[in-house]
Amino acid sequence: MLCCMKCVLAICEKLIKFINRHSYTEVVMRGSNFCSSARHAIALVTKNMSRFAILHGLGAIVMNFARLFIIFVTLVGSYYVLVLGYNLNEEAEKAASMNSMGPPLTVSCQSMSKKSNL
Repeated sequence: MLCCMKCVLAICEKLIKFINRHSYTEVVMRGSNFCSSARHAIALVTKNMSRFAILHGLGAIVMNFARLFIIFVTLVGSYYVLVLGYNLNEEAEKAASMNSMGPPLTVSCQSMSKKSNL
């Protein structure tokens, strides 16, 4: 029962945040008070529900591609840093050579994928 109440409260919180964001946008655009702006924002959202859904979906797709791009750039950058670091000091390379670049690159990408939760 407690889990169900927690879920319902989380949904209410997200709904209130959604209404607040659009209401404050209306306040800035129209200069009216919060309640009338909230009423106008809700009417605008309900009128254009399909547009909001499509834009939300496209936004999610773009954000996922941006996260993948950040991870890819981090992977390539880490690879070149490791290669250049070992090639600059040849004696250190002979003394302690790296068997595989997989683990350092994996750790690098994992840390960036956790940081890129925008």
